[in-house]
Amino acid sequence: MHKTKSKLSVLLCVLKSPRDRDLLFEGSYRIPFAHAPGKIPRYLAFYQPSSFGSKGKIVELYAKVKEYAIKERREILPEEPDHPDSRKPYIEFKLGRINQLKHPIINRGKLRVSFAKVSLKKLKSSKTLHELLGIPPIEEILESLLIMSGIKFYRQYYVKYQKGRYFRLDFAVPSVKKWIDVECDTTKWHLRKEQIIKDKDRDKILKKLGWKILRVNEKLLLNHPNKILKKLKVIRGVPGQAGNLTVDQVGQPNG
Repeated sequence: MHKTKSKLSVLLCVLKSPRDRDLLFEGSYRIPFAHAPGKIPRYLAFYQPSSFGSKGKIVELYAKVKEYAIKERREILPEEPDHPDSRKPYIEFKLGRINQLKHPIINRGKLRVSFAKVSLKKLKSSKTLHELLGIPPIEEILESLLIMSGIKFYRQYYVKYQKGRYFRLDFAVPSVKKWIDVECDTTKWHLRKEQIIKDKDRDKILKKLGWKILRVNEKLLLNHPNKILKKLKVIRGVPGQAGNLTVDQVGQPNG
């Protein structure tokens, strides 16, 4: 085991399931070596996704890193020898006391959370995930723009692309021939090499399923909202008429 002497304050991580939270209270957390930060952080903070039910979509726990070591996954979780990643390298962190924030940090904007570097001061003072990560709530801004422009849309729209597998679209906008997937791309997340590759692969699959794709970043939305409306108008054709796509959806149309 190595002691940490890093100046990196806090690394925001994800607890994929309540079981990972149980392991956390045993003093251990693991990160695939391929996704490991360049510098070992002094603290880890933990985002709990929607799989946690009423305790989901929040950050409420953090802990100081005491030691770390690079191990194969099977060494960290010997009870899962047949896991497909069992021989892949991971960083195992040994943690100090698990601390609870005075007030949980809430994901109000349905941000997709991955690893992120934040300060301890921001961790203790932020009320929302947008505030913690320094990201404008562009989904809410775009939703207001579409409503004010009278454009019909579906928010958080699910599209089935394989058996039991779905893409969650930020916005689905009906049009004459093809529906439009409008994605909110925050610069902080979507300019990362790994995310660019994921977005391109996702877009290819959706296009094969008959979708048009429009990606919107915060700079365009905040400074040139009319350009977004013009692009939508060109893609949509005659407003208000939906295409013939059959998709799985969640929620009701707005606008």
